[in-house]
Amino acid sequence: MRFLTMMRLSILGFFVGFNTVFAQFYEGQKPFLDNKKPSIGNSHRSPTNKNYWKYHNATSDYWQQDVYYNINASLDDSAEVLYGNESLTYFNNSPNAITEVYFHLYQNSVQPGSLTDELYKNNKIPVSFGHYEAQKKGTEITYFAIQNPGVETPTVLNNYTTLAKFLQLDSSKTAEAGFIASGQKSLGNTYLYTINNTIMRVFLPEILKPGDSITFIIRFKTYFDRGTIRRRMKVYDHHGYKHFNGVHWYPRIAVYDRKFTWETAQHLEKEFYGDFGSFDIQLNLPEQYIVEATGLLVNPSDAMPSELRRKLDLSNFKNTPLNTQPSVVIPPSSNRKIWQYHANNVHDFAFTADPSYRIGEVEWNGIKCIALAQENNASAWQQTAQFTANVIATYSRDFGLYEYPKIVCADAADGMEYPMITLDGGTYPGHQALIAHEVGHNWFFGMIGSNETYRAALDEGFTQFLTAWSMRKLSREKQPELRRAFMGYMDDAIEGKDEILETHSDDFHSATGHGGGYRHVYYKTATMLYNLQYYLGDSLFLQCMRNYVSQWKFRHPYIDDFRNSITQSAQTDLTTFFDQWFNTKKSADYGIKSVRMIGPNAKSLNPIQKCIQGKKTLDNPGFYRISIHRKGEMIMPVDLEFLVETKQTDVDQKGILRKKMILYPVTIPVSYFQKQGRLNLDPWIGWGSMRKTYTFDIQMPMKGKLKQLWLDRSGRLADINRIDNVWKHRNEISLDMGNGSNTSYLGVYQWKWRPDLRYNGTNGLLLGGLISGQYAGRKRQLELGAWYAPNKSHHGFLRGQQLKPNEDAVQRMHYRMSFNHKTIGGGDYFARSLFYNGISLNEAGWRMRFGTTEFGMSGKATKRSSQLLNRNSTPFVPFTTDAYLPQTQAFPGYIGTNTRWSEQSNINLLLYIEHNYAGWSHSGSTRIDLRMPSPWSQSQFGFVKMQWNHSQALGKTRLKIRAFAFLGSGKNPSPESILYLDGANPEESFDLAIARDYGMIDYQRKSHISIPEAFGKPQYIMVNGGLNLRGYSQYSAPHSVKKANGDDTVLAFFRGNQGASINATWDLSGLFTWVPNLSIIALKPYLFADAGIIGQPFGQTNTNGKTTLTSVYSGLMADAGFGTSLTIRNWGQLTKSKALNAAKPITLKFDFPLWLNAVQPGDKYMQLRFRISIDQAF
Repeated sequence: MRFLTMMRLSILGFFVGFNTVFAQFYEGQKPFLDNKKPSIGNSHRSPTNKNYWKYHNATSDYWQQDVYYNINASLDDSAEVLYGNESLTYFNNSPNAITEVYFHLYQNSVQPGSLTDELYKNNKIPVSFGHYEAQKKGTEITYFAIQNPGVETPTVLNNYTTLAKFLQLDSSKTAEAGFIASGQKSLGNTYLYTINNTIMRVFLPEILKPGDSITFIIRFKTYFDRGTIRRRMKVYDHHGYKHFNGVHWYPRIAVYDRKFTWETAQHLEKEFYGDFGSFDIQLNLPEQYIVEATGLLVNPSDAMPSELRRKLDLSNFKNTPLNTQPSVVIPPSSNRKIWQYHANNVHDFAFTADPSYRIGEVEWNGIKCIALAQENNASAWQQTAQFTANVIATYSRDFGLYEYPKIVCADAADGMEYPMITLDGGTYPGHQALIAHEVGHNWFFGMIGSNETYRAALDEGFTQFLTAWSMRKLSREKQPELRRAFMGYMDDAIEGKDEILETHSDDFHSATGHGGGYRHVYYKTATMLYNLQYYLGDSLFLQCMRNYVSQWKFRHPYIDDFRNSITQSAQTDLTTFFDQWFNTKKSADYGIKSVRMIGPNAKSLNPIQKCIQGKKTLDNPGFYRISIHRKGEMIMPVDLEFLVETKQTDVDQKGILRKKMILYPVTIPVSYFQKQGRLNLDPWIGWGSMRKTYTFDIQMPMKGKLKQLWLDRSGRLADINRIDNVWKHRNEISLDMGNGSNTSYLGVYQWKWRPDLRYNGTNGLLLGGLISGQYAGRKRQLELGAWYAPNKSHHGFLRGQQLKPNEDAVQRMHYRMSFNHKTIGGGDYFARSLFYNGISLNEAGWRMRFGTTEFGMSGKATKRSSQLLNRNSTPFVPFTTDAYLPQTQAFPGYIGTNTRWSEQSNINLLLYIEHNYAGWSHSGSTRIDLRMPSPWSQSQFGFVKMQWNHSQALGKTRLKIRAFAFLGSGKNPSPESILYLDGANPEESFDLAIARDYGMIDYQRKSHISIPEAFGKPQYIMVNGGLNLRGYSQYSAPHSVKKANGDDTVLAFFRGNQGASINATWDLSGLFTWVPNLSIIALKPYLFADAGIIGQPFGQTNTNGKTTLTSVYSGLMADAGFGTSLTIRNWGQLTKSKALNAAKPITLKFDFPLWLNAVQPGDKYMQLRFRISIDQAF
């Protein structure tokens, strides 16, 4: 029944539309068909094509489809629209009958309501659509016709009258075609084609049988645009010119293969997949554009005559200063030019066009290596063509010959690959790695057409490996394997956060770009290949890779095909290796557990090279018992290198007589595979908790002493903890030059030390030092610093008070210690201890992060040394003249008003949870802290604290809002831990080094400056936090409250046990382009306003003599003003000193409150005030 329906449909389409099809088609496309050049034709299926897949098949039952595209295209550069006529002949080489076909319309991906639009919305990324995108104009089909099967290579675009029997699908013939507004076209109940986002589905009028072909005639328009979503097909302006990158611009038939049948994944800005074939392309552009594209230029005498080529040669512009206005070689006019290309054995066609392009060319082995640079960058592209040739030569020699006749590297503000052409950017030598990467794609994307839409690893990851490979051979880059491969994987694997490679390219946590772990298709895959090299050995690895390239060149392999190819070439079972790397998140972690000599060192022992196992004791000399421990889940062979110091001597390069060293290579295999050039022991058969330790006895090959033992000296084993990969010297210590910690996973435990001078507001000059240790920037991070104050300036600070010797020593000594350790899947463990300015702090805890939510707990104890208190008062009243953290107030308040830090013990359990979010032009966080006192704490004060921070873009400005609430209760509250009106409490401030040194000192008292009583409040640098009412910095905040007897009393409300506030900052820096925002510093002006209320318990005695506590409140307090923040980002650049490169950025805020709604005596409501603070509250 379906067949009869399709036959009736075909006949109807023929009789109704035949008389008008060709006239309409020709007249509508006449501008594109003028000056049409003869096409070369389908060279892909030619008997002379040595690379045609049928002539040397990958497997006996393998098949793939063939395509032949013949496209005329014309660019309207003013409207930024590409018009095209496409003839596609499709060959069904499968054993299956095909009733429908699918096309990719990639440019439909970026438009409102598309899946890409939804993806960005789900990731809360703001999107701005271009003019055409907003109208849902990507690729429009204006005409579609299907030739009846039976003619293999019709001359579709040369002679329309020879075509027989068409089914017309033309939007201008809605009466005959039955046009449906949804985009589906039907007649009766049979749909002819439908467009769903980036996929067009076409029902064939007749079955396409195995061995038959079919031709599609398509008229289309594709729109360039300038929206914010990344599009590889792009147009941009520079130096008064327009630049066009024409990629994925034509309706491209989907792949029908042996795994999926039709591969119909929607395009979500990731990867691509296409059938191999031939392309005949004519590009009609305004005459001034210089073009390069996939394939060979068929009409060079018309498009690039020798005189024009001479003018455009890159060497003519070698002395042109960078970024200068390009010269005019071809003046703009109404004239147009046709560029005709033919490409064979490719699965895509791309072009780039720019009037300012200049051409450099080098040839290697008959391959044209072309550098296409914009004239404004030409002087910095002079060596690019030669470097490209070197890359082609390196990959060809090591992995398999480059089979295309040319390669183009174009200066196109991109980083993308297409057959025979790459769109790049940057300048030489900075773009070497980019060139090496994009050119490398022409092996595992271009010539090996894997389905990277499904699994990107076979292209992106293999190409990333090639990038590191060529940078090792062709550049001066240090450790390119580490930078280009291992680090990207190891950074996450150390924490158990890598991804499974057998994941659809669009399914990495539904993230955009390289987020969500997608980067591991690059780095984990590249690391896997280095580990395969480690497993097999260098020569066998290269042999296997060459065989894979040869076997699958111009075919469509999947991961299973790669696995099978390598396994058959190596002739060993690699199932476990590939299963672990492709299908799990297991990581390798091996270590040398012990090395022990087990026999007397007899001098007369003959050297033998063998492993003796299974003996508990050996009396022979030179024998060692070695134990290797497997701590990770990944099973890998273990390479060991024994360094033996022999009795023989040798003269080194400097002429010094030294003992001869012998390196003895040994491998513990995990199967019966024997690694060449090494002593292979019995296999280590174990997994999971089974046989986690491997112990063997071995005799050194020569008389001598074992000096060192390495596990994987090559560094290729992806071991996530290499500290125990050496027997001796597991620690390295060096002078800290201020460049930061070595975060590389290579090497052993890193120690750094340096002398340290500080200036403390209490003690003056401090002499001391710092030592730090860590592995990979996150494991076992330890820092210890100690300082001593040689002077006694603190005596003056305490108004002539004499301290006892032990009290003096306490005041002069300072130290801090911190420790942090990240685990795999178990969170972070941390601890810290400080004794500074007589205050001790000790804390230990744990924290964990799941996605955007973090939670944790810790135990914390603080105490102030009583030696610092003034005991000269009679009678002794603690804190009466406390010079450190002073707070002298004229009114009574919460916990008195004389001090900010008590001497009682303060021991607490702290719990917190924090959630971060981001959305359309906004971001923020919500955090809840709970503090509970321990039974051993003298202070029994606890609290719950909630804070919400939100940042919202408002045009070029940004509004930041903070909502804060605090509720505390308990006996013996300590002043350092309670709520403060103007900023952070002393305990929070103490966490910042600059606050410990400078921010908590009354400099007026220290210098004995006499100031008017009205302004006699202490002066010190604030730390943002608490209620953060910036206008009330160091205010007593007096407020009248009622007693039980009805009388009024005035209390100071500068601190309390409960309160809430809202703070707002309006960042205006986007409006002031003159405000510096440099790599060294950032200056951001803003307006601010704060409002809040604070409360405290108030004890009152009633008529019965009973004292009761009630909460009293300050009333609403508000302020407003302006300010600016100054962030010093790069201290090393600021001071021109490398010693400060690792110094952390610091933010200073200068606030000028202008208005307060409540003032204390002597102040005005409108008055210029000043406040300096550190750290960002929000």
